[in-house]
Amino acid sequence: MNRRRSKPNPQKKNQTKTLRQCEAIAMKVSGKACSVFLALESQADVDGYCWPLISTLQKFTEIKTRRAISRALREFEKRGIVDRVRLISKKDGYRSPNLYRIGGQIEHLPSEAAARFILRARRAIGGAKQGVT
Repeated sequence: MNRRRSKPNPQKKNQTKTLRQCEAIAMKVSGKACSVFLALESQADVDGYCWPLISTLQKFTEIKTRRAISRALREFEKRGIVDRVRLISKKDGYRSPNLYRIGGQIEHLPSEAAARFILRARRAIGGAKQGVT
């Protein structure tokens, strides 16, 4: 009996991952990175959005260096379980946190964050700027 294999769906790459899928991926990285993920998860809303400062993540995880936190966040971005965009303060533009989304791409700015921040434009693949609202 001949059975045809289905072709992979190219749209699946853009689909969001469930929190359990993200946790399973995060548990495969180092202990420090895993604690960073758990800190992000504890700060996230129901849609997976959060915007803690690096110093806040340091307090939650008890990791002393900012570099270790940043390395963990980059690892999560590479694995596709966290997306991040720099926020800009409406007030002064200084010490603004990043906006993180666990399990998917950032599609909008949550209403709590919209009161204080705006999203920085991303660079599209072709080099043109693409705004995120």
